[in-house]
Amino acid sequence: MTELVFLWHMHQPYYKDCIRNKYLMPWVRLHALKGYYDLPLAMEKYGVRGVVNVVPSLIEQLKDYAENNVSDAWLEHTLLDPVEMKEEQKAFVVKNFFMLNWDRLVRTSPRYNELLNKRLRYENKLDWVETAKLFSDDEILDLQVLFNLKWFGFMARKKFEKLVELDRKDCGFTKNDKEDLLEIQRKVLREIIPLYRRLAEEKVIEISFTPFYHPIFPLVYDTDIAKRCMDSPLPAKYSYPEDAKWHLEEGKRFSEETWGKTIEGMWPAEGSVSPEIIEAAANAGVKWLATDETILMKSIGNSDKARVLYTPYVLKSEKNESVTAFFRDKYLSDLLGFSFSQMKPEQAADIFVNYVRNATANFNGNGREAVVPVIMDGENAWESYPDNGEHFLKELFTRLKNDPEIKTTTCGDIVSRGTDQLPVVGSLWSGSWINGNYEIWIGNEEDNSAWGYLKRVRDF
Repeated sequence: MTELVFLWHMHQPYYKDCIRNKYLMPWVRLHALKGYYDLPLAMEKYGVRGVVNVVPSLIEQLKDYAENNVSDAWLEHTLLDPVEMKEEQKAFVVKNFFMLNWDRLVRTSPRYNELLNKRLRYENKLDWVETAKLFSDDEILDLQVLFNLKWFGFMARKKFEKLVELDRKDCGFTKNDKEDLLEIQRKVLREIIPLYRRLAEEKVIEISFTPFYHPIFPLVYDTDIAKRCMDSPLPAKYSYPEDAKWHLEEGKRFSEETWGKTIEGMWPAEGSVSPEIIEAAANAGVKWLATDETILMKSIGNSDKARVLYTPYVLKSEKNESVTAFFRDKYLSDLLGFSFSQMKPEQAADIFVNYVRNATANFNGNGREAVVPVIMDGENAWESYPDNGEHFLKELFTRLKNDPEIKTTTCGDIVSRGTDQLPVVGSLWSGSWINGNYEIWIGNEEDNSAWGYLKRVRDF
């Protein structure tokens, strides 16, 4: 038997302008209609278990939308009556209401495709205000509705017949259509947190967390940690271990307050780890964390993936604190995130299942089951799939549910059985899930300049 652990990472940057009480971007609101809603409900429907990692700063924003009637520029421009809109407001709609996958979600709607082609005819010849003047009030209203409509995933369409009705209608929308659509949007936003609570109670999902505002923990702890995995020039040393620990401890506390239960697992932002995170995590009550296979291979000096990857490891700190670590299968996770959307769903699901079976064929766990961690972004991949991934997830989850050789489970369930027999990593590599280093966030001129400004502000 092979144990398969999905970890779906749900996250967005903190978009709120706290001075104006307004969100600078709409992505928390819009992803709530698709990935945050579809994925856990699909897991429940098809009998698949796994971990859903929710960043505390995302929870904070979801609560804000659900409870406090906050807004963002995209929502404000949806609410406006086209008849009363200024030219600049119509220009905003024409410019920004095509921000989704064109091939999967725009071209598949005759009306949306027509409006996109009209924009493309003029966008390199006229400025946005002049382009928008060519769009009638009815076209602006259709754009307002279609943009918001196409962000809904497949589970909302199954629950709210009005969405299917609007899909069929496709054009000539009314003010009432728009109001109905936005009311459904509000209902879905209000459902997310209670839904996750229920699924966690029913053990369909285990909820894990990330340090509060998604910091690169080792770099906030001490930017000189980057010297362990990079040769790039670094900024003046920025070192605030207490801040890094605050993010971890407060992220765990806030998550437990939200979900009403102890949260034992953590996905460090961007899978970024260093030895310093072990003690901080253990002291906060974290039982397990996850990161990338590259970190494991660099830590133990062995890249024989088939023999070393498919088991959890115990991480030990200098003071002998310990946490259990899961290391993701990068290739399989990336197939799911980036490649399977271009294949037929049945073919992709078969490749996934066969890979899991074959990958663990040479694993020798001395009586322990092989564990395959699939860890990926839980929200962004699905708009690249036909029908928002509905057909693919049905094919994949059904195969997994019925496969006698594969069992879906959670990190917490595996750790709860005991960790005494697990191999130990004595020296954890410092790096992230991107190339096993931190080069995305430090080491080039622009990033180093930003760290310099951050240091000035934090010191002040």
